[in-house]
Amino acid sequence: MHIDSRMHIDKGARMAAVAVAAALAACGGSSGGPVFDYMAATPPLHYEVTRTSSTIVETPGGETGSDEAMSATVTLTLGDPVEGGREVTAVFKSLDLVVGSPMGEREFDGSEVDKPYAGVLHADGTITITDSPELKGELADLFDASSVLRDLLAPLPPAGSEDAVSWPHEYETAQSTVMDFVSSYAGTAAFAGDSTWGGHDTRVIVSKGDVSIKASGTPEGAPGEVEMTLAGPAETTYLWDPAVGVMRAAFSTAETKGEIMTMGFTLPAVMMVESTVLLDDVQD
Repeated sequence: MHIDSRMHIDKGARMAAVAVAAALAACGGSSGGPVFDYMAATPPLHYEVTRTSSTIVETPGGETGSDEAMSATVTLTLGDPVEGGREVTAVFKSLDLVVGSPMGEREFDGSEVDKPYAGVLHADGTITITDSPELKGELADLFDASSVLRDLLAPLPPAGSEDAVSWPHEYETAQSTVMDFVSSYAGTAAFAGDSTWGGHDTRVIVSKGDVSIKASGTPEGAPGEVEMTLAGPAETTYLWDPAVGVMRAAFSTAETKGEIMTMGFTLPAVMMVESTVLLDDVQD
């Protein structure tokens, strides 16, 4: 319906319009239908993240490898729209990282990371970090905040359409410390029915694809430069709450195979990763 800009609107109508606009803003711009878009989140969302990984390497002397276990509490604040997406700030309120290898076990309490990571959240669920705390020592070599933050975000359908059948889900992250890492994922996300979580109705989104990991450098304790190339399938199941527009849970698995090259040897390697993300607190 076209409304002429010269049409008189009485005071009561103006107040009603303001009330409707305020109500829409309060629910993130939703008209009451399902929300498949990231909205401003105040207070911050609280997520509990756990991740385990195991790497097995076949050497001339037998199997060796390493294990890693991480648990973290992360707050995620989604702010105003900006160019390319929406403002996002994350803080690791707690972090416990344990790394086991043939050289022994090392544990980090993550006290250095209790500072904001700020950036831009894009519509495809990826984050560009523009400001982050400076990590030092071994933690800088072992901890990749961007990969953890990525796990907090579901790949939503283009334009927030609930009628989408499937859509591309791709990302690439790079980290450079004592070794240069590049991890990429190319897959497809799709709706996979409905479920409930913690008494809330959720829409299931499943992403399936292939992950590729490339790394090179000289890690601590290595007798020389190491190059690693791994690739394999990965799958993540996301539980998205369309009533309030938040991800309530995510469960991921990946198994990559490849080789590690060092000192003239080419050694077969396998890496297995599992992670769980649970929303700890949200105001409906």
